[in-house]
Order: sequence, then structure tokens, then C-alpha cells
Amino acid sequence: MRKTVCTIVLALGVLIGTATAAVAQTYPPVSNPLTISSSVAVAGQPLTVSGEGAQPGATVTFTFASQPVVVATTTADGNGRFSATFRIPADATPGEHTVTATSNGEVLGVVTVRVLPASQEQLQREREAQAQAQAQAQDLLAFTGFNGLLKLCLGLGMIAVGVVLLLAIRRRRAGTSA
Repeated sequence: MRKTVCTIVLALGVLIGTATAAVAQTYPPVSNPLTISSSVAVAGQPLTVSGEGAQPGATVTFTFASQPVVVATTTADGNGRFSATFRIPADATPGEHTVTATSNGEVLGVVTVRVLPASQEQLQREREAQAQAQAQAQDLLAFTGFNGLLKLCLGLGMIAVGVVLLLAIRRRRAGTSA
């Protein structure tokens, strides 16, 4: 009887332990293939946009939109990576705009830029300086996706079940020997 109980508890432990792997996060996390030097800028400010996924040696075109304007072209390297620096058009209206990277009719990525009125340029510089200071002050270790709390709770639950079974077996033995 004791061997059967132990076998069942062990089987349940293995089953629960393998089932928790199904809740793990996917790796690597999905991200936007384009990166931009600043997501907030003023008209006339230079920005650098880079990404990957183009055919090696292909021409990549960057378009700034609400009113589509080609702002830069570049050539992808041997690994399909590309990068270009351009200035936000001087007549860009304040608000949300998109920068799209295309190559051979295929959209490689889209990134959003918020254009501020020129009077807010100093405010933007202060925000960028503050953001850089915060980034340097933080420990920027990546989150690995390990959920140790779930495993800890399952382990403690299994120990509790084992203690209850042990007490039940001892009580049963004490009742039969008396």
C-alpha cells in the first residue's frame, strides 16, 4: 500500500513538474525589426533608423509619413542589415508620424515618431537627458522568463501532501497495533 501511495505521489510530481514548462515565455521575444535613435523629435532634427531582414545588397527606402516623403535610401549589408540617418522634414506637423523601411516592394518594418512643435525642443532635450540618466542608474539585466514562485509553490504543496500521507499512515499503524 505504501509503495502504491509513494508511486502515485511521485507520478503526480513528475506530471506537475513537466506541465509547468508549458507556461514558459517564448524566447526570443518578438520585437519591432526597426530601431530609431529617438521616438520623439522636432522638425529638422536628425534621426537614425536601422533594422534587418532585407536581401543582402538590396536598396532600402525610408519613407516619412503622414504625407509620404522619401527621406533616405541605403543599401543592406551582406547580412541584410541596414541603417540610415535623415532629418525630419521641416514642414512636418506636430503629432504622430511613421517611418517605413521598404525594399523590393516589401515592408521591412514600421516605427512611430512623435513630432513636437519647435517651442518644445528644449523640453524634449531635458526629457532625453533625464531618460539617459535613469537608464544609466538602473541595472539593465534581461528578464529570463523563469517563474520560480510557481515551482516553489508546487514543491511546498508536494511536501505538504507527503506530510499528510505520512501522518495518515502512522495513525493507521497506531490504530492497528492497539
